[in-house]
Amino acid sequence: TLFPRDDTDSDQLLRHADQAMYQAKEAGKNRFHRFEAEP
Repeated sequence: TLFPRDDTDSDQLLRHADQAMYQAKEAGKNRFHRFEAEP
């Protein structure tokens, strides 16, 4: 997740980062995932 493009609210920004982290963990070790808001 990127500030301020994805969200300006810190709580929402952290939730998005958390979601991306768990998606990266599901994909395997040494991965990253960027949060993309669905339109």
